[in-house]
Amino acid sequence: MNAHATSTSMPRPGHRMVPALIGWPGRQATALIECPDFCHIDHVKDWAHAIEDVDHYSDFEGWSTDSILQPGDEVISLTTRVHTDPVSENPAMRQAHVIIDDGNRGSTCYLTPEMGERAADELIALAADIRNAARAARQCNAVAGRGRRNRRTQQDEALRRVRGGAV
Repeated sequence: MNAHATSTSMPRPGHRMVPALIGWPGRQATALIECPDFCHIDHVKDWAHAIEDVDHYSDFEGWSTDSILQPGDEVISLTTRVHTDPVSENPAMRQAHVIIDDGNRGSTCYLTPEMGERAADELIALAADIRNAARAARQCNAVAGRGRRNRRTQQDEALRRVRGGAV
C-alpha cells in the first residue's frame, strides 16, 4: 500500500481524506488520498503525474521589505510553510517539517520542528536588534534635527537683530 492511498476512508489523526487527480492529461484518474490538516493544496486542481509526486504544503507566510535605496522594490524576503513528502527516500522529508525560503535569492532550508522553533527564537532576537537599531537611528536623527533647528533659530535671531527687530 502506498503512503498516500489507503484502502479505508478513515484517516489518521491530523489528516483527512481528499481527492487527488493523478496521471497524464487525457489519462487521469481521481484517487482518494490521506492529506495532513495543514495542507492547503487542491490536489485535483494541482494534479500530479504519479501518486508518488503528491506533496503536501501549508499556506505561505512571509515577510519582505524594500530599501531607502530601492523604494517599492522587494529587496529582502523570507517565506515559511509546512511541508511533507510522504514517499521521499529521506525519512526526515516524510515527516512534517518547516521550509524557510529566502525568496529572491532562491535558497531553501528544510527544518525539523525543533530546528524551526530555534530559528524562530533567533529571528525574534534579531527583530529586537532591528528595533533597537531603528530607535538608535531615530534618536540620532532627532538630536541632529534639534541641532539644525537650534542653529536656524540662532541665525534667525541674529538676522532679526541686524534688521532692527523684523525677520
